[in-house]
Amino acid sequence: MRRSAAFAAGNIAVGNSSAFLPTILELIQSDDKKRYLALQALKEVIIHSTPEALASTSDTLWTPLFENCEAQEEGTRNVAADCLGQLTVINPAKYLPQLQARLSSSSHHTRATVIAALRFTFTNDSTTYDELLAPLIVEFFKLMHDSDLGVRRLALSSLNSAAHNKPHLVRSHLDTLLPELYAQTEIDTSLIRMVEMGPFKHKVDDGLDIRKTAYECMHSLLDTCLKDIDLNSYLSRIVAGLADEEEVKKLCYVMLSKMAQVAPTAVTQRACTCPLFSSFVALVDRELMTAGRARRPRRDGPVVRRDARHRAQGQRRQAGGRAHARAPEERRPLPRRPQQARLARFVLSSSRSPSLSFSPSLSRPPSHRARPGD
Repeated sequence: MRRSAAFAAGNIAVGNSSAFLPTILELIQSDDKKRYLALQALKEVIIHSTPEALASTSDTLWTPLFENCEAQEEGTRNVAADCLGQLTVINPAKYLPQLQARLSSSSHHTRATVIAALRFTFTNDSTTYDELLAPLIVEFFKLMHDSDLGVRRLALSSLNSAAHNKPHLVRSHLDTLLPELYAQTEIDTSLIRMVEMGPFKHKVDDGLDIRKTAYECMHSLLDTCLKDIDLNSYLSRIVAGLADEEEVKKLCYVMLSKMAQVAPTAVTQRACTCPLFSSFVALVDRELMTAGRARRPRRDGPVVRRDARHRAQGQRRQAGGRAHARAPEERRPLPRRPQQARLARFVLSSSRSPSLSFSPSLSRPPSHRARPGD
């Protein structure tokens, strides 16, 4: 409900920004509890306003947005970064240099907000600012080596967004960006720590998310920039990922299967020279053989046991038919108990006599001892 109210307030402010926009900015700067919702309303104002309408108010919005990048809540910082990205797309010549100037900020929250705002610009369909952004790509993505892990992960995520949405911006800089990207796929032992949980010890790898994001970026580059990638170096990092954690291995398996389709020669040559790659191929062959055996019914499986049971039943029926086919004198009725014999004679006589009718009470056998003649 509150998100809907913030959405409605932002769209109302679009119609009369001079009356409602100051109230939204006051909530952003003064009310900690309503700051996130006020930023959502401001985001609607920026999205739905015309560039001409924002030209006079963009300067008053830029400073409060950067002040909120120091907020403790990650959701607040993300909304502020989206608003800054929107303003940058509207006026890139003015705001791209301001983002660039804050790359060297001492606050890691500010650096994270800058790279998150840049990531938003890659998702925008407009191409009017591509010429201004292309020369700054390498400088922005130097944050892949930032000391803060959160900033590093956001930089890799931004590069992944650029490779997926605007590959022409990064294609000419791959010679510089790829070595830095490959460096983020290596296991950093300084980020691995042991956590004691009672009598147990659990290994925590703080660099796992960074490696996953780096491999996701490599996967996007495989789809959009295959001709500009050195496949030998690319395959080397994939093979190294086969010895990583399970989440990284799955990404490497996907990339290997795709490379086997688009570059089979390079994959085959690497398979003959790399022991780890050969072991992976042997593992795949073994799994395929196991799957093939699982599809074949076992000799003692349920299908075979059912067929054997049906054959045994058929043999018993045939044997019973041959027994009934004997001569009449050889067939003898099964002996009955005396009580069953008397009941059968009574029922037979009742059915022959029209004056007698069968009653359940009469079907009970007599309580006296049966005579030998019965």
